[in-house]
Amino acid sequence: MEGNILLTAERAQINSHFGSQTAFNALEDCIDQWTNSNVSLEWTFSVKTPGAFDITALTASLDSSALSLSLGKQSLKTLLPPNGDLSKFEAQEIGTIIINEAGDHTLILKPDKKQWKQIKLRSVTLAPAGN
Repeated sequence: MEGNILLTAERAQINSHFGSQTAFNALEDCIDQWTNSNVSLEWTFSVKTPGAFDITALTASLDSSALSLSLGKQSLKTLLPPNGDLSKFEAQEIGTIIINEAGDHTLILKPDKKQWKQIKLRSVTLAPAGN
């Protein structure tokens, strides 16, 4: 059985737009200044054992923000509740996805343009469902 897959902020590809301040903050080990709803994050990772994976994100925010997670043809939408402190990271459940094939996959996080407020993101974890 595959263990947890950790997608760190440092490994994220930031698909930024002109004028965006979104960047990896090495001091806080997170994606920081993610205020622009046109900025998405992307990770490519490898899966050895296909199956269902529960996805959580380690975030900090002052306001609720909505985003979508896509992996292949699958998409999940979630509302991340605020934790009231941009320096305190908490695990937020995003949902469960099925990965049907071993090999390389790409996970993308995109803000909902209508419901986006600044968040900080430290990591995304894919854990075998039911563990």
